[in-house]
Amino acid sequence: MHLTRLKLTVLAALAALIMSLIAVGPATARQGPTNVASPSVKGKAAVGRTLTCRPGTWTGKKSGYRFAWKRDGKRIAGTSKRRYTVTRADRGTRLKCVVSPKGVKQRVASAAVTVVDAPRNTAAPTVTGLPKPGETLTCDPGTCVNDPTLRYSWTRDGSPAGTGQTRLTKNSDLGKRLVCLVAGSNAAGGSGFVASEAVLVSESGTDPVPTTAPTNTVRPSISGIPYPGEVLTCEPGTWTGNPTFTYSWTRNGSPAGTGATRTTKNSDLGTTLVCYVIGSNTAGGSGAIPSAGVHPQLPEPDHVAYQSHVKPATKAYGSVGYGANSIEEWGDHLRLEGGASELNKVTVTMASWSCVSGAWNAGNPTGPCVSTPGSTYVHPVTVNVYGVDNAAPTGVGDLITTVTVDQTIPYRPSFDPSCGDYKWLSPEFGCINSLQFDMDFNLGGVDVPGDVIVSVAFDTSGSPAGSLNVAAVETAPVVGENVNPDKTFVGYQGGQFEAESGWGTYTPGITLEATTPYVP
Repeated sequence: MHLTRLKLTVLAALAALIMSLIAVGPATARQGPTNVASPSVKGKAAVGRTLTCRPGTWTGKKSGYRFAWKRDGKRIAGTSKRRYTVTRADRGTRLKCVVSPKGVKQRVASAAVTVVDAPRNTAAPTVTGLPKPGETLTCDPGTCVNDPTLRYSWTRDGSPAGTGQTRLTKNSDLGKRLVCLVAGSNAAGGSGFVASEAVLVSESGTDPVPTTAPTNTVRPSISGIPYPGEVLTCEPGTWTGNPTFTYSWTRNGSPAGTGATRTTKNSDLGTTLVCYVIGSNTAGGSGAIPSAGVHPQLPEPDHVAYQSHVKPATKAYGSVGYGANSIEEWGDHLRLEGGASELNKVTVTMASWSCVSGAWNAGNPTGPCVSTPGSTYVHPVTVNVYGVDNAAPTGVGDLITTVTVDQTIPYRPSFDPSCGDYKWLSPEFGCINSLQFDMDFNLGGVDVPGDVIVSVAFDTSGSPAGSLNVAAVETAPVVGENVNPDKTFVGYQGGQFEAESGWGTYTPGITLEATTPYVP
């Protein structure tokens, strides 16, 4: 009996201990990180400046943070670092950083910051006041947008003559022309100095009555591109005698309109246009002074400036799996045929491995690939064009332009039993795993140098975009040049976009269409 009571006592104690542990367990279980103070962005939101994402305050245990940056609510491809350098593409947009602890799905965004653009002048300065000795002149700054800090300076007949918004006119200024200049600056940069019209200092403060007719010292010129539909402007040149101007135009020597501007017409093709300027004042007129002639022409047709492979394709190319390799952005250093150009269109050859149901790879437990003919999905894809900076650690220069398009992406066709291994039967290439197709991106004629880095970026999280690849071409380009065949540019998830060696001769399947800039 004693032994039995002892056993019962021990068992009761163990039961009490277990119950106490059960009671304590939920209260002491490790809680996942929870955000209690939102992230924030530190730094000047201006082009060229670096912003830092402060992760905010999180409770619970964590092993670090993941970072991403958004521009006007859209993810900026290739951004996964705490710091972000503001580019020209960010001007006038709102940036925010997004933070999530590693291993946790919760994401919290900072408040957005607006990127400041550099000041620019939209209405020129003017000099107010009576321009005579003993009077104070004031420089009215005109209009300079984007919240600038203004600086003022003065010139007298082109030479420095003081600073500040006001200037006391002196006897030594008699017969001289004063100009005020205004420059605006902010965290994003400066506008440069913009000059007012000159004022002549005299005993009376008014311009003397001219005694001679105006004289032209630098002949007129025509500005603008002489393509049909474009506007040409007659620049009057440089004159003495404070003239007012009258403008006229000729085409092959015959009258062709009046006014300082003229719209080029199809009927002007193959002719010579000349503008004439007459300067006049109260003392007389100069006679008509001609500009040099310009010759209207049609724009150069678009041409292929770079082409990685034969079009239409003669084979099913291999492809780089962004999802399989944790890649966010892939591109290459390309040299354009014809040098600096106006880039109009980028075409990227892609490979779709996604199926509506099932899988492309044999043995997958979900079964073979099945897709309804013509079935598609929509996913945003971005093309970035950068300059080249061999002195930078990454080799990547400034972002020149970026275009994001919600692309319609076809699913891979259903498997064909005659092929095996879940492949489908392509009429052109036989039994293959993926569907090769092209995506177009219109850039609208952006000016680019002869050497650029062109990349393709998209998010691969989730299905079906996790099985969207970019074609990898192993041969030398058909047009243009792959500058360093053994090197490409890659942005892995959590890393920066930078040069990487060891890729053999593989390069993205890209075609660039451009226009040769007008050369007078």
